[in-house]
Amino acid sequence: MPSYIALFAGLAFIAWLYASDIRQRKAGSPALWVPGLWLFVLGTRSISYWPQYMGLNTGSTVDTESDPINTVYLGVLLLSAVLVLIKRKFDWELLFRNNRALLLLYLFYALSSSWSPDPFITFRRVVKDFGCVLTGLVILVEARPLHACRVLYFRLACFTLPMSLLVAKYFPAIGRYRARAGDTQYCGLTTHKNTLGEVVLISMLFLVWDLTELPNELPPSELKLARRIRYILLAIGTYLMYLAESATSKVCLALGIFLIFYLAKLARNPNGRRIFRKTLIVGLVLGAANMILGITGQVAELLGRNMTLTGRTEIWDVTLRHQEHPVIGNGFYAFWDTDVAATIYDELGDFIHIRTVHNGYLEVYIDGGFIAVALLAYYLISTGRYSFKRLFDSTPPIVFPFAIWAVAMAYNNSESSYFRLDFLWFTVLAVTMNYEASVGLPKATEHPLSP
Repeated sequence: MPSYIALFAGLAFIAWLYASDIRQRKAGSPALWVPGLWLFVLGTRSISYWPQYMGLNTGSTVDTESDPINTVYLGVLLLSAVLVLIKRKFDWELLFRNNRALLLLYLFYALSSSWSPDPFITFRRVVKDFGCVLTGLVILVEARPLHACRVLYFRLACFTLPMSLLVAKYFPAIGRYRARAGDTQYCGLTTHKNTLGEVVLISMLFLVWDLTELPNELPPSELKLARRIRYILLAIGTYLMYLAESATSKVCLALGIFLIFYLAKLARNPNGRRIFRKTLIVGLVLGAANMILGITGQVAELLGRNMTLTGRTEIWDVTLRHQEHPVIGNGFYAFWDTDVAATIYDELGDFIHIRTVHNGYLEVYIDGGFIAVALLAYYLISTGRYSFKRLFDSTPPIVFPFAIWAVAMAYNNSESSYFRLDFLWFTVLAVTMNYEASVGLPKATEHPLSP
């Protein structure tokens, strides 16, 4: 099939998907365009890439971080998010009181610009990353935030999944790239196979969550078609996951799907809390066994990876040896701008172009030292407790936030997502930030058919 015919057919299919969902349900207010457009860039490519691909001279630079088009695009969205929050009389004091650990970490990262190699660039990076918080808050101030978030991600998946498959097959200049070893890798609309795996991971988890919630939202006459649409998208996502060859995303997808169904069943069990605590103890024991017996390495081999997680442990060892500021770190996302980075590049050889250590916890350590790690632990514990409370104290149970919290914990063992302009990080913020005004939790606010 010629590429232009495939493109036309793909766009027609996407238009039909959107028309079907818009006819069946309402996402929320028009303000959701702000987080939607922010997510679009996180889940595809920088906005300046597309004019360059079409051969237009826009004055863009190769460095997407400093590209003026990208800066203006993100700046407009960030400002729009602030204006939406001001218009809706957002309670900033409540945000800080309920999300103290998160905001303290961002404050510490902002202060880290004073000791980073380039204070201005570091501070600009903090502001950009904080844009994930501000645009995510636009979802939280919707009348039904979790519903709005779910519909938003579903509609984004209606575009990114089919288009990633289409460009991978018919537009290799976009959907594929040549790896250092010379083999062809598939990236779809993203820039790397691991990023494609991450986007597919999150999209498929939202599709599974959406399938579980559809009976509460749609009449029986609409339910059959809606389910078939999601099954088609899940099939596309499964094939893209196969193309991406991202072992981390595959493992996290299996974990996320298991948690969505297991926690939903557990939350309705009168002894659910007790069973959960026992499950947590088993998880801790397995974690200790992994440290002693090296179970992760054996699983990695079964998934086609080597015992060093495809070179990651080498990166970790070299990076740790060159961490010269263990208490306060090198500044937010500034480690690879330091003089020691050149030494690391020489030692790593094949990984000369990396700007990540492929571990979210280690990334926090080199950015902000032990102080940032302590604040991250505080953030993860407080977020986990809030997600746990929503799981067992809400009617009906709110399962997805805890599932995505656990998936992010696992994902960051071999990839970096925390405090980055990243699809998964935005998702964690959007579904786990606490903006509840009361001590208790809202009852039956997310399902329109609930009494």
